[in-house]
Amino acid sequence: MKVFIWVLFVQLVLLYTACDYIEYDSEPKSGLISAYYCDADSVVVKDGITKFFDQSAIFGNGETQSSDFSKSGNYSIKLDAQQQFGGSIELTKFQGGNYIQVEVYRYKGDENSKLVVATPNGTVYQSTGTPVSMDEDGWGLMRLDIELPEQIMNEKKISIYCWNSGNQVAYFDDLKIKVHSEKVYPEFNVPNLEIKIKKKHLKKLKKIRKEALEAGVLLEKKWVKAKMKFGEEKFKVKVRLKGDWTDHLIGRKWSLRVKIDEEKTWRGMKEFSIQTPESRSFLDEWVYHKMCEQEDVLAPRYGFIPVRLNNRSLGIYAYEEHFTKHLVENQNRREGPIIKFDETGLWEDMRLLKKLKKPNYHMRPYYNSSLIEPFKEKKTLKKESLYNNFLVGQNLVQAYKEGLTAVDPYFDLRKLAYYYAITDFLMAKHAFKWHNQRFYYNPVNAKLEMIAYDGYGGYREESDSNAITFAHRRDCDFKLFFEDDIPTYYPLNDKAFLEEYKKALKKISE
Repeated sequence: MKVFIWVLFVQLVLLYTACDYIEYDSEPKSGLISAYYCDADSVVVKDGITKFFDQSAIFGNGETQSSDFSKSGNYSIKLDAQQQFGGSIELTKFQGGNYIQVEVYRYKGDENSKLVVATPNGTVYQSTGTPVSMDEDGWGLMRLDIELPEQIMNEKKISIYCWNSGNQVAYFDDLKIKVHSEKVYPEFNVPNLEIKIKKKHLKKLKKIRKEALEAGVLLEKKWVKAKMKFGEEKFKVKVRLKGDWTDHLIGRKWSLRVKIDEEKTWRGMKEFSIQTPESRSFLDEWVYHKMCEQEDVLAPRYGFIPVRLNNRSLGIYAYEEHFTKHLVENQNRREGPIIKFDETGLWEDMRLLKKLKKPNYHMRPYYNSSLIEPFKEKKTLKKESLYNNFLVGQNLVQAYKEGLTAVDPYFDLRKLAYYYAITDFLMAKHAFKWHNQRFYYNPVNAKLEMIAYDGYGGYREESDSNAITFAHRRDCDFKLFFEDDIPTYYPLNDKAFLEEYKKALKKISE
């Protein structure tokens, strides 16, 4: 009897422990809420306005109906310089976490003829003018997949439409819209990075996430215990929410920082982040890191991995190494301090401005007043050699902050030139935002090296001011720049650095 009771007790404990990890929100809610379809074949005149008619909905701009070409049926939507918009519809029933799939076929046209999903206040704005596939008749399929953020509840409607802002005539047909309760991610038949977080710890993360969504930025970054598995490898870890802006917290696919507790590493990393590839413009960031590695410019390890959280797939994540000694030792550097500018004041101010609903005019001196500090501060202060190296590196970073008149005494000239050239060439200049800049102090040559990091803080637009090269801007009046941008341009006044930069540009552009 005692044995039976003991076995029953053990089974109950195991069952409770298992259940403590399994529950993650709830079972997937993949149900289709609504669907809309416009094949442009039927029109109706309502209140003197011609609209496209389908059993599911009414679409605007029916006057754009054309029999010139069609993907299906007899008609399509014809857009040109005179009639720029067509197939428009407004959704009014939605909530945060809903998943919207939109697709349309386009014939002729170019990148100026787009599929657009937008809200009045800009909570959502996505567009594409690039087909994901082409059929043999020349119709290209364009697609947008959008997971709605919680802030969407501040919007009254979501507009979906075709838009031609160019001079070339374009035809659109078979516009399809599906609204799902939430996004359900595919399963991958390869080793997944599996993370398990107990319900009580998950509850803490949810509370922090909720506060961040209300504030507009993530400020509280508390760690909770978790377990991680990859293949046969098992790890005890701590995790926390990661990111500054709340695009890292949309739906169920949160960005996380992971820190391994034991004397183990995963793929050579002791601490790393996992985040949606979209947050770094999909493959763009990976290419940036690979080009830097090729030219021996420091960059965190960066790759892609399917992730499961508490037994539910979250799809593909990008993993990115954090700033520890493993980063520099992996690239054949001796352990030395990695240094940054303290950005706490910036994000506290962002939260205040969001609360007051005011734009950021760079009126507050967060850059000027930011402290220069090391990553792994406790370890740096505790280890005498690291601390002494940090004091030297700190002075070099301070000189950079004040505006260098000569580069060579402070930076490894060649490595900095390649860092500038690659960042310039790939239009990855989000890396040069002062709060993204990371400096490694090399104790061997007593000089700094930049670490390539966060080159793409979202979608890259060709029309963005980031497309302007350093070479074009170096002779500009510095008064045109924000104060925190100026140190980036000072090195280009050093002839020795400029020559190295031009050599680097020539090599990588060939």
